[in-house]
Amino acid sequence: MMLARYNAANGAALRRLVAKGTQLRVYSPQILTAAKAATAEYYEQAAQADSTFRQIYQQWQKFRTEVSQWNCVNEFSFAKFAFKENHLLEL
Repeated sequence: MMLARYNAANGAALRRLVAKGTQLRVYSPQILTAAKAATAEYYEQAAQADSTFRQIYQQWQKFRTEVSQWNCVNEFSFAKFAFKENHLLEL
């Protein structure tokens, strides 16, 4: 519930920031690649240290692999369309 409230308030907060001169920028591929690598390293270390985490992590990795194609074809393509229609891809 708290997350939903914060998410609902994000649009208005973003408008206030932009109105005061904040420039919106997307993360560069280099930043995203570094974040992905750091996250993978952290997860691997956590999996080595904690058998419960390892079990959940392995199941999550399998799920992520299986759902990726669906997300790319369905969710991502729709999101790209919706953002383009609303002129939100121009950030």
